[in-house]
Amino acid sequence: MTLQRLDSSALHQWDRIAGRPVATAATRAGRPWRAWLLEATRLIAWALLVASLPFVALVKVAVVLYQRGSYPTALALAGGAACTTLVVTAYAAWAWHRFTGRVRLALVARRVALPLVVA
Repeated sequence: MTLQRLDSSALHQWDRIAGRPVATAATRAGRPWRAWLLEATRLIAWALLVASLPFVALVKVAVVLYQRGSYPTALALAGGAACTTLVVTAYAAWAWHRFTGRVRLALVARRVALPLVVA
């Protein structure tokens, strides 16, 4: 014999404090598509942020070096490209570590990040 879950506000408070999702009548009624949509939106927003960070680093560093540092255009762009190379190297090192379990930073920078930034 299985016992039914008690519908008590104290249990809801405990679930909220413990960090577990609280099952309400609305969530039990069948709105899983909202949870899926929220998760998909979060994933897309995170992917856009991660994908745009190298470009933002390139432009922001180059502009700051050009305007505030009074560097020539070529040096400002080289500084932005160097910063972008660091960001892409960090991404590639993270991915390399996830796939292989170890990180060879010089190899990742030489074979992945530098060609990507130069291209």
